Amino acid sequence: MAFDYFFVIRNLAGPINNLLKVGYLSSGDGEFSGSSLPYPDADCILVFAICLLALLIVIVDTGVFYQVGVFVYGCGNGLLRLNLGLVRPLLLRSDGELRARRSGGRQGS
Repeated sequence: MAFDYFFVIRNLAGPINNLLKVGYLSSGDGEFSGSSLPYPDADCILVFAICLLALLIVIVDTGVFYQVGVFVYGCGNGLLRLNLGLVRPLLLRSDGELRARRSGGRQGS
């Protein structure tokens, strides 16, 4: 979404690039001591964590915008069609008919 790009992702691009270029958390040789196996640099892990949090924010924002959009659409649709659901039949019935329905068909009370 455009909102997430302008307010989340675009603002993270500069700090992530700086983090990868400068290597604030780099360890030097890039290997475990006494082993020839490479391990992920701490900067890469930090960038992955930042990107994962940005993805979580994008998913939550998408859900919020979806809920707001469906709410606005439902309100507009209800207002344009004047579909009031169960309120309309209750307003059209007389008071005596409603009392009879509630008492189980006894009209005298």
